[in-house]
Amino acid sequence: MLSKSCVLLACLNVAVATGFSKSESQNSSFYDSSWHELKEASTTWGKSSGTIVATFEFSGETKNGMQGYGRMIIAYDAVTGAWFQASQQDVMGRDRMGRSFRGEARRGSIVIDEQPVDDSGLSLSYYIPSIYTQWLLQESSRASRIERAIDQTWRVSFQRPFYGTSRTRAASIILSADGSPQRLEVAADPEMGHPVGDTISYTIDQRSPPGFAVVEKTGGANPFRLVQIDYFPDGKTELFEVENIESMAVDNRILGEMRVTAISGEAMRGREPASIVYEQQRVSRMSWPLIVTGIVVVVIGLFVLIRARVAR
Repeated sequence: MLSKSCVLLACLNVAVATGFSKSESQNSSFYDSSWHELKEASTTWGKSSGTIVATFEFSGETKNGMQGYGRMIIAYDAVTGAWFQASQQDVMGRDRMGRSFRGEARRGSIVIDEQPVDDSGLSLSYYIPSIYTQWLLQESSRASRIERAIDQTWRVSFQRPFYGTSRTRAASIILSADGSPQRLEVAADPEMGHPVGDTISYTIDQRSPPGFAVVEKTGGANPFRLVQIDYFPDGKTELFEVENIESMAVDNRILGEMRVTAISGEAMRGREPASIVYEQQRVSRMSWPLIVTGIVVVVIGLFVLIRARVAR
């Protein structure tokens, strides 16, 4: 009996010495850890600075068999927390004063809500999942449970807020040893139209700037792929002015309409979309280059299509 007691006591001493206790709610190899330990480990991904602009595009066959093209521009400022996402249809985001806004891809459509919101850019986590790590490390109360595995990966459980609402959804994010996001697990929520849980695995693009983990592509049947990253270490706050955001959304819509017209011909199938870089001080100045690019694509497409018909 004495020898058994000594063995048990030795095991308890090892558990205390390592600072972890076995998680009772998990049958995996995860052990309870602390917010402070996660913060110390996440020196690379726990903090970012500057402004990042990421452009994602989709080009190919959609579910209904039609050729399609989509474009999404994501922007986030780490200092002010301002962000937006602009597609071919609409735009949404948070300005530098913390106010939320929404609008369509046309000028004068953006409506600003004077009530401040604090989602810290979580709406962009589908494209930049490192925002989750930074959000969780801003306040210790945001994580309901933090666990660590033998291989040093982390599981952080929390309530995921939804943009523009007071509702949340239970979720867990799996982080690598240094805090880089690997996988997001979201619980089922039938009341919100999610009868089953969701799991999103992240593949981080090597072009990601320091402090930002940007995905190579999104999930789903028609994934959007990363085509361009623009990073401004000293920030670029003028990007978040309403007129510039509207310009990008309008450019997306015009370019999308022209590109779909161009690829509708059989000869244009499989053509890779051209990358557009937003680097000028006023992004509205990019409108005409974008329109010219779209016109060139349409002209080339019509020329090839007519030439093919004549050859028949």
